Amino acid sequence: MTHKPLHETLEQKIKKLKETLTTLQQSEKKYRELVQNIGTIILHTDIKGHIKFLNKFGQNFLGYDENDVIGKNMFDIIISEKDDTLTELNGLAENRTFYSDKLITSENETICGNGNRIRLSWTHKAVCDAEGNIVGFVSTGNDISKYKHMEDELKLSNKQLADIINYFPDATLAINSKGEIIAWNWEIEKLTGIKAEDMLGKGNYEYSIPFYGKRRPMIIDLFFKSDPDLEKTYTFVHKDRDSLIAETKFQRHNGKILYFWAKANPIYNNRGDIVGAIESIREMTKHRMAENKIREGEERYRAIFDGSRDAIFITGENAEFFDINAAASELSGYSKKEMMNFSIFDLLNTMNLKSYENFFHRIMADESIRFEAQIIKKDGTKIDTEFSNKKVIIDGAACVHMVARDITDRKKTERSLWQSEQRYRKLVDTMTDGLIFRGKCGQITFVNDRFCEILGRSQDEIISRFMSDFLDDSNRSILGKQIIERRKGSHDPYELTWINKNGQKITTIMAPKSVFDENGYFEGSFAVVTDITERKRAEEILSQQAKELSRSNSELEQFAYAASHDLQEPLRKIVAFGERLNIKCGDVLGDQGHDYLKRMSNAAKRMQILISDLLAFSRVTTRAQPFSPVNLNQVVQENLQDLEVLIDKTQGTVEIESLPTIEADPTQMRQLIQNLIENALKFHREDVAPIVKIRGQILADKVCQIMVEDNGIGFNEKYERRIFEVFQRLHGRGVYEGTGIGLAICRKIVERHGGNINAKSVSGQGTTFIVTLPVKQAERLTNRKT
Repeated sequence: MTHKPLHETLEQKIKKLKETLTTLQQSEKKYRELVQNIGTIILHTDIKGHIKFLNKFGQNFLGYDENDVIGKNMFDIIISEKDDTLTELNGLAENRTFYSDKLITSENETICGNGNRIRLSWTHKAVCDAEGNIVGFVSTGNDISKYKHMEDELKLSNKQLADIINYFPDATLAINSKGEIIAWNWEIEKLTGIKAEDMLGKGNYEYSIPFYGKRRPMIIDLFFKSDPDLEKTYTFVHKDRDSLIAETKFQRHNGKILYFWAKANPIYNNRGDIVGAIESIREMTKHRMAENKIREGEERYRAIFDGSRDAIFITGENAEFFDINAAASELSGYSKKEMMNFSIFDLLNTMNLKSYENFFHRIMADESIRFEAQIIKKDGTKIDTEFSNKKVIIDGAACVHMVARDITDRKKTERSLWQSEQRYRKLVDTMTDGLIFRGKCGQITFVNDRFCEILGRSQDEIISRFMSDFLDDSNRSILGKQIIERRKGSHDPYELTWINKNGQKITTIMAPKSVFDENGYFEGSFAVVTDITERKRAEEILSQQAKELSRSNSELEQFAYAASHDLQEPLRKIVAFGERLNIKCGDVLGDQGHDYLKRMSNAAKRMQILISDLLAFSRVTTRAQPFSPVNLNQVVQENLQDLEVLIDKTQGTVEIESLPTIEADPTQMRQLIQNLIENALKFHREDVAPIVKIRGQILADKVCQIMVEDNGIGFNEKYERRIFEVFQRLHGRGVYEGTGIGLAICRKIVERHGGNINAKSVSGQGTTFIVTLPVKQAERLTNRKT
């Protein structure tokens, strides 16, 4: 064997190696091109997550240049939504080779370089060195935004469908083609007591158990398989287009009968194939039971109608007869067949179309009307009859239910009574007040001459008519309520305004009295009618005068405020310029000049105090506040804080016992008690410290008594009334300060509260002021109105 030279062998190996290298380079280039443009994001990181490589597709897709991401942590740039991925990757790195073959998947929201947010699905695989240690990770990412959006829309659509079914007013369930429950709404939860989570997904007729106590098909199953035997179990099954409507009646194990109405519809897919069914169920037990009761009631009332001893006529809007009973046929002498061709005018010749229309409308307004009339029988005889009328609805039409009773004997008795009443007519006609009698049906049976004068009508224009004929709508309403009271036997007077023949309104006081027979049955009523028209006019004049007085008081308050404000200004100037004159010219005035200035200044200051006190006096009524609960203990404590300087100056002591809470004007109560305490401190004996005692109690007649006692100078009780008058003083101005208005204000406050104030005193031995006030102002005002 010949051997090639060593250099030829080496050249061949080098050539082959170059060819292999070229092939590898070409393969690597293809691989790199494939990796760079594969259509999947490829990311290479070290074990800390720092990016070492991001393929071209990933750069283009994410909008990042390679220089923007190399060396940076992928959880700071690429994967913006932190989850458990970082923890799992760290766990792989820490465990080295143990989990080196494990794939980690995740879904994350990523922010692209242009700010857009997308959803990516990632797969992470560990990269190991030659010794098997994990040195990094290769992660591949795919855009799943569109799928996630479709998934979210599907979830939203399913939720909206579930919400719609849940808000169905009827109990509703739905099944798929396998008979498995796919919907069970809130109403069916209420009806069956079974929650949706306990039913969804179940099949094998599970949905029928709550209704029938066993597994069996229902009408919802007829869309998948026709079943004539199933249809027979329902009272009826009706098909309306795609819908099946059915009603069933069955008995529960406890014996209770239940009625159910159901409506079922198929569910189609987009190809038109039936893929499920939905059924709404409504319990009709109460409705059906009510219908049965109505039907039974109709039969019962028909028996009562036909068996009544009173004649009953049913008339319509045009006065035609709708129905009559056997007693009505007997009373009129006509058969029912004959009466069905008549109207009420054929029986009552006193009623015409116009009067019936008015009568019908009053009945339709739910007014109960009674009247008397003569029925003309078939043989021509006339029967005195009393009619009681009310509204009824028959077959949807409004009708009048007329109950007629033969009162021939009673009318004879009434005529006899009327003849007897004539003996007293002259006596009644001489009365200064009107007198009116009404029969039990409401018609006027008698009036005296004075009542005729009130209405300006003759007796013929009044007798046999109704009182409501002479009233307007509002007074008819008053009369209607009073008619009910008369039948109860109530006789309270009431006010009623009539309209006389000239259209003038006459206001009267009605003093009524009911009349009952020996068996306690209502026979009618009478009333003494007193004309108070002139008195009402006088009351209106007084009311107008009160309004005028209120307006005058308001103007007076404005005048008092303006006057006090305008008067205070010049007084302040007098005081101010007097002080300036004293400062600047005091050296040249002399003793007499200084005396004049002092007197002028004192007079101006007294005038200011006097104006303020007068304004306070006038505001007791003009600035009064509403009455409310007032704790007198709290009022006294607040007064003591305000009088702290005066108490210290006089070295006085104020002793307080428990005081009640009353209804009063809070501000005026504070003013009242402060004036009394201040008065007691001011009028103390020389060199004797004042002691003031305040106590109160509730008397038996719901009156609060407040006593303010002092050890001051006292006064002669013959001057008691004088001290409560404006500007009245028992001592000279130079002895004690004040304007003489304080106690006058106290009197005015007490009088406004409906109370009294007086004083008990002995000269030189002190004074006790006693104030009595109602505990409840609301009761006082109510009693005063009464």
